[in-house]
Amino acid sequence: MCRQPFDRNPYTGLTCLTARRTDELPRSKITPEEWPKFLQATTHEWEAILSTPAVTFISPKAAEVIRRDHPDRIIPSRYVYRNKPGEGFGSEPSAKCRWCVLGFRDPDLLELQRAAPTPPTINNFLLVAASLQREVSLGDLKSAFMQSDTSHGSRPKGKIYASD
Repeated sequence: MCRQPFDRNPYTGLTCLTARRTDELPRSKITPEEWPKFLQATTHEWEAILSTPAVTFISPKAAEVIRRDHPDRIIPSRYVYRNKPGEGFGSEPSAKCRWCVLGFRDPDLLELQRAAPTPPTINNFLLVAASLQREVSLGDLKSAFMQSDTSHGSRPKGKIYASD
């Protein structure tokens, strides 16, 4: 699953280097007293995901057939938990949860057209904006990765599935 610092991807044979966020909280380190707020954050994450057409749940019977007939089309996923710093001095941190599908395990990885244009860092962006004396505003897209362009059609080798 490429959880060690260096591991071989079973689909591509490529070696990958994985990095976890330094502020990530492993589930085992979340105390029973803290868990309700992380459970609420998980619920909030799924509400955002399900508000898009990106994910469809399938029945347990259909999942059983897919696991038997197409195990190569299933990509693992995991939850990433962290305490997001509060806004303003002295404010309490809030629990955050993100559902992450391990895209590096995608069996079509080397055949997909993909791009993720992002600025190198926010600091570089602000430096250039200040140098050009531009007014800027920042925003955040909710569930941004669930908003991809679907005009490229379906995958030639078939649908892809995520497991937990």
